[in-house]
Parts: sequence; structure tokens; C-alpha cells
Amino acid sequence: MEDVDGATDEVIIKIREDDCQGKVLKEITIKKGESIPFEIDIPQIKTLYIQNLVSDHVPKSTNPDKMMIAEPYFK
Repeated sequence: MEDVDGATDEVIIKIREDDCQGKVLKEITIKKGESIPFEIDIPQIKTLYIQNLVSDHVPKSTNPDKMMIAEPYFK
């Protein structure tokens, strides 16, 4: 996670099935400047929704943070 304006210390990422109302498959808390590996078991799931909950913790006037899911792989 890269914090552009210094307004965010951590962010919660929820990986859900289908959409923003779907079952939470994995919840990850990431701190500023952190990069973490994670695995998620998703047999029979066709659509994932990745929800960023940082917007609940900072004023709307701050610059957006940058997050990336790098090097995804499937087993």
C-alpha cells in the first residue's frame, strides 16, 4: 500500500464473492508501506469483488491511496 498524502495508516481489504454484498472470503489489514503475500481458496467461485475500506477512515478530501495485487497466480 502506498499512502499518497500521509492520511492513512492502514486499510482493510475484504475479498468477497460476486459483489459488495457477497460472502467475505478473506479479510486483510495492510499497514502503510506494507506488502504482504496471501492465498485464498476459491473453488467454484467465478467472480471476486475486492473492497477497500480505507474510505471509511479518512476525510473525503484526501488523495486516494494506491494498492496493487501483484503477481496473481492460480493453482
